[in-house]
Amino acid sequence: MKVPKQGALPEPVVVFLEQHTTMTLSTVGKDGTPASTPLFYAIMPNGALVFVSEASTEHVQNLRARPTVALAVYKDGQDWQRIQGLQARGQASPLPREQREEAWAVYAHRFPFLKMAAHGHPQAAALAQALADVGWYAVRLDWVRLIDNRRGFGWKAEWQRTDAGWERVR
Repeated sequence: MKVPKQGALPEPVVVFLEQHTTMTLSTVGKDGTPASTPLFYAIMPNGALVFVSEASTEHVQNLRARPTVALAVYKDGQDWQRIQGLQARGQASPLPREQREEAWAVYAHRFPFLKMAAHGHPQAAALAQALADVGWYAVRLDWVRLIDNRRGFGWKAEWQRTDAGWERVR
């Protein structure tokens, strides 16, 4: 399975993202109304986070109007002294058609139950139908913050994407 290329994302970010499967994606509508939704994600070799969703959903309509998004990844139910999480900002867009086959491979590897739908498994008929109606989307991260209270209350590390790659800014 392809993993993110060296430098596609900071290594600590990749390690954290690989330990989790769901992000909360936050978007803003045309009228300025914020919205958040939980989504499964997978990491493309170029470091983009890909997800699937129906074109009619609020978050897809929002990201088409305003592509700047924020997201969070974390484990639910953590003790405050051990809380870990990731906050990020980036640009979301429909995934180019030429990247969809690679996205499917990455996504199906991360979520093996999807292979049942792709192979016509009888118990996965509803899932197969749902997948036939979704679009592929990608978030290109521009800024990332990791938090880890195990290292001390309020511990943070931050990175900013630059023309030369990722720069640690905190």
